[in-house]
Amino acid sequence: MPKSHNSILFLGLLSTFSLLTFDLYQPSVPFINNYFNISPSLGQLTLSLYLLIYGATHLLWGPLIDHFGRRHLLSGNLILALIASLMCAFALNITMLICGRVLQGFTLCCANLIAYSASRDFEDTVIRAKVLSYISMTVSISPIIAPVFGALIFHHFGWQANFIVMAIVAFILFIQSKISLLESPFWTPPQNSFSIKKILNEYKLIFSIPSLWCASFILMFSMSAVMLVVINSSYLIIDVLNYSPLAYGFIFILNGLNIIFGNYLGIWLRERLAISTTIYLGNWLIILGGGAMLITSKLYGFSLMVLFFSLISNLGISVTAAPT
Repeated sequence: MPKSHNSILFLGLLSTFSLLTFDLYQPSVPFINNYFNISPSLGQLTLSLYLLIYGATHLLWGPLIDHFGRRHLLSGNLILALIASLMCAFALNITMLICGRVLQGFTLCCANLIAYSASRDFEDTVIRAKVLSYISMTVSISPIIAPVFGALIFHHFGWQANFIVMAIVAFILFIQSKISLLESPFWTPPQNSFSIKKILNEYKLIFSIPSLWCASFILMFSMSAVMLVVINSSYLIIDVLNYSPLAYGFIFILNGLNIIFGNYLGIWLRERLAISTTIYLGNWLIILGGGAMLITSKLYGFSLMVLFFSLISNLGISVTAAPT
């Protein structure tokens, strides 16, 4: 009997891969800067440009997946992700590394969208919510274990090995996608060619909704607050505070655990309070954490304790945008 639904484990791993490519090599970023003899700000472009492309191309991949179907697009994107990872592993200069990271962000945005959109295959809303919870739970593991494994891989095999691991994961997911990924039951082969003009007109209608912009700006500024710390964390902890990459990985475990706790707290609050109340509460936590970082760094100088207060801001992110 053919399967009626996609493997939840596969969907979780597929979505986790996009975070894995961000978290796995963070402990080695300061050493990549030394390897290419570049400034920390240039090295951090491998993180920030990845996130920029990953976020922006959601607007592109959504319509493409709806038109061409998930199976047609995922296989090609995982092959491109494999090529991008090898491109990073064998980068001859920082420009080649940045281009590889941009290509990773471009391809893995598609993989993540397919993983979450596959939850719509379950018509029962309760089951669908459980599937999303399982996917979110799998994704939450990455910030906990990926930096530690990344530090161990870097310590024993060098920074390039982290990208080799990413390439291997991409290949495994490619093979598994041929077995585990089913096409959406709501998708039919397109009768017309893909129309960019039609998509732009649809986005024009969507972008005219004021509440969309309000919610988007809340999420954008909330996530920006925490990503300012995350992107700079390896430089601050390893270069400035002189911790080892492995110590950085273990310190970063707190961030992963904080995300999991914050998600459950956000869901718990959302069930008991109005959504506007949880948004206000979350944003006050962001302000409180940021203010505490500023005051303690001015009074006592920069230390690990200063970064500890970023966990309060991270908690605010989870409360503001709890998974639903």
